[in-house]
Amino acid sequence: MLMLLLACPPKHLGSGSVQMESFEYAWSRIEEAHYDEDMNGIDWDAVYEELRPQARKARTNAELRPVLEDMFSRLGDSHYGVMPVEVAEGLPGPEMSFGDGQLDLDLRLVDGQVLVARSGLDQVGLGWVVVQIGDTVLEDWLLARSALGERELEFRLRHLVSSGITGSAVSVVFLDGGDERVERELRWAPNEGERATLGNLPTFTVDIRHETLELVHLYAFSAFFPPILPPWEAVVAEANGDGSLGLILDLRGNPGGVSGLSVGMASYLLAEPAVLGTMSSRDSTFNFLVTPRPEDQRFDGPVAVLIDGMSASTSEILAGGLQGIGRARVFGETSAGMALPSTFEELPNGDRIQLVLADLVGPNGERLEGAGVTPDTPVPLTREALLQGSDPVIEAATAWLLESAAP
Repeated sequence: MLMLLLACPPKHLGSGSVQMESFEYAWSRIEEAHYDEDMNGIDWDAVYEELRPQARKARTNAELRPVLEDMFSRLGDSHYGVMPVEVAEGLPGPEMSFGDGQLDLDLRLVDGQVLVARSGLDQVGLGWVVVQIGDTVLEDWLLARSALGERELEFRLRHLVSSGITGSAVSVVFLDGGDERVERELRWAPNEGERATLGNLPTFTVDIRHETLELVHLYAFSAFFPPILPPWEAVVAEANGDGSLGLILDLRGNPGGVSGLSVGMASYLLAEPAVLGTMSSRDSTFNFLVTPRPEDQRFDGPVAVLIDGMSASTSEILAGGLQGIGRARVFGETSAGMALPSTFEELPNGDRIQLVLADLVGPNGERLEGAGVTPDTPVPLTREALLQGSDPVIEAATAWLLESAAP
């Protein structure tokens, strides 16, 4: 998600029920804020007339949400969505069936199988196929959502391992490296990352990782929120102090966050001012202009950026921007192509709507929405590599950095 502004607008006075008011508010705000006056060629009035009867029947927030999601889908843009009021305010509720506990696993969809791409659990190996989580059979789960596409499915897979009740246990069935069926009882653990709050949204937790690989520093984080900047400054200082030959910025699995932080991070890597991208609404433009840090605060050596199909939004601004101005080489898989600037606003029924505000192009005028960032060095994720315990993306980036620094 790419957030620029967070607002709690006044209640929209519509025709009767709070659900109908919420529908009308969402429809009108999308029409007002969308970057294209022609609404991507969609007859927006016709969409209203088609969906209004369904909205009138909605008696609860849960009944209205599918109607709103249908409305959003007509535009074909990313970054539209509804955040339930229970999630936004951290409240329990009969409509919510998840908690804030997590399993220390990253999942990816590869050749139709859900694979463990990262494991912080001793009893679960890389490359294992996830068959079932609790009562959820993954084959059935994928089939029921097949129309969503692989990118969206991967984002929704994350919810399956980050939505348990902390302290409780869940049975998970895998196929191990020999394709033998194994069952593990795993416990939902609290997220120990850095806490971040922003506007009228719930508290987020940001996982930050710093590793030293040979003469290369690697920095990874799970989302673009303010806690990522102080550690990043420390990594740059350490890399300068120990004569590091290069930096790896790992944005794989990073869905984005505060767009301005792309500029903040890039300021530690550039010696001259540069534009990472340009945001355009109907009546204005905004350049992601980077002003370099002083020489003693920045890293001038080679930089590699790692991306995959779950690198979205602000991750795409930073990766595509550094690539476009020639400051970094990008490794991995094509990013999500979900790069539209957006905001969250409160609906009359208490849910939050994520609302697109502008279009976005990279430094050379290339549109990121739908296309994503194409890596300079494609490195696909395979089960074979995972089962061997290797990370070919990091290996390729490290090799390039060491080669680039060689005399």
